[in-house]
Amino acid sequence: MPTFSEWMEYRGESRLSENIAHSQNNSCKMWEERNDPISLPMYPAWELCLGYEWEESLHEWHVRWQNCGGILHEGRMIAAKWDPIWERLSATFYDGLGNPYPPFARSSCARWKDIGQDEAIVIEAISEAEYEDRMKMFPPPEPLIDKDGNPLSQDKLKQILQELQEEIYRNGGPPPNATRA
Repeated sequence: MPTFSEWMEYRGESRLSENIAHSQNNSCKMWEERNDPISLPMYPAWELCLGYEWEESLHEWHVRWQNCGGILHEGRMIAAKWDPIWERLSATFYDGLGNPYPPFARSSCARWKDIGQDEAIVIEAISEAEYEDRMKMFPPPEPLIDKDGNPLSQDKLKQILQELQEEIYRNGGPPPNATRA
């Protein structure tokens, strides 16, 4: 993988502008959809990933991350989608692009990767309480209905959940009623 300087020498300024515009367009869509009531409960965090087009200094980005108030989680740059770090990364440094979404800096090809609820909580990128508080901003879900249009009872839902957990366990997953711990 080339360094940024090598990439610039080979591809040039116009290609860099194209790359930034394309990356920011995709990331802007993700930013606008970050509070989607369907996907946010499943994927409440993002990981900042580097090096898609050219080699970047992970150490430099770790320093930037921490200077903006971010915490490294097992060496990874992960934060809740609502964390203010996303707005700070572009606004804090001389080469920032001024947007709360990647690539954040002119010499970067950073991108986001969705992080699932369990992983985000287990590695302590977000706390369970913080997650629950954030989910309260959404209206309660509509009740599930059966094929005849009748709401499913809590007992029926518990039975379905138990059967699903047992099937997952039979296929190599965690035992029924397993916790994150």
